[in-house]
Amino acid sequence: MELIPAIDIRGGRCVRLVQGDFARETVFGDDPLALAQRWAGEGATRLHVVDLDAAREGRPVNAAIVARIIAETGVPVEVAGGPRGAADFDRWADAGADRIVTGTLAVEQPDVVEAAARRYPGRIAVAIDARDGRVAVRGWVETSDRTVAAVMRDMAARGIEHFIYTDIRRDGTMQHPDFDAFARVLESAALPARRRPAQETPADAMDDASSGASTARDVDARPSEPSPAGAASHGRGSVAAPVIFGGGITSIEDVARLAADFDIEGVIIGRALYDGRLDLRAAQHAIEARRA
Repeated sequence: MELIPAIDIRGGRCVRLVQGDFARETVFGDDPLALAQRWAGEGATRLHVVDLDAAREGRPVNAAIVARIIAETGVPVEVAGGPRGAADFDRWADAGADRIVTGTLAVEQPDVVEAAARRYPGRIAVAIDARDGRVAVRGWVETSDRTVAAVMRDMAARGIEHFIYTDIRRDGTMQHPDFDAFARVLESAALPARRRPAQETPADAMDDASSGASTARDVDARPSEPSPAGAASHGRGSVAAPVIFGGGITSIEDVARLAADFDIEGVIIGRALYDGRLDLRAAQHAIEARRA
């Protein structure tokens, strides 16, 4: 499970919002690139970079800063904020983004997202920004009529391999995650699990070869069985729900509980890192200890 620092950029500065409210902003630095390099230096294996202005306005605003973070930090970067068409996916793919994140398009123009997933397999992630069970769009300013589970199932069927789930009500509040709500989301979405190549057994490999299923986009035809509390099986050959969690991470204990109770790809951490309440290296050690 990756620990992923969030770098939210507004007006060229690194900021954090409370519940996505642009009127409740705290500035944590005037140099987003320096902060990105700091987190990379402290062991981050991935960065989550959001152009907040673009998310709100639907056009690239801080693209030059984001491009420098991609080029100069030396770690994979997932870029979020404002993709509104095919050209936006192409631009960020050409810039070297490891993943391009879209939320509004998944609700309003799902065919565009599906086409992007075909062009860039494994590199498109759908942001599921949840407000009271429904998906928020346009920089969290509006709430659609689509449920979280319905959008996740639809996008998975269209070839999306990564989801970023954020509980808007908890984001930036330092109130701890709503673990029970997240468990219900995973259960209701019943996402198809992706095979982990590093854990593939010889028999698995033979089966894949005989069926011609050899690409990174292959998915297990059977959805993973949901557990009552969203608990995971961490044994050899286990598979992770293709979800990164965000919203309300406050302490190392929050991270450790997510690692112990859920088999997911990662956790996005924002304000807790910037406030100094959570140390990146210590949190990684906590994950390793809980999953040992």
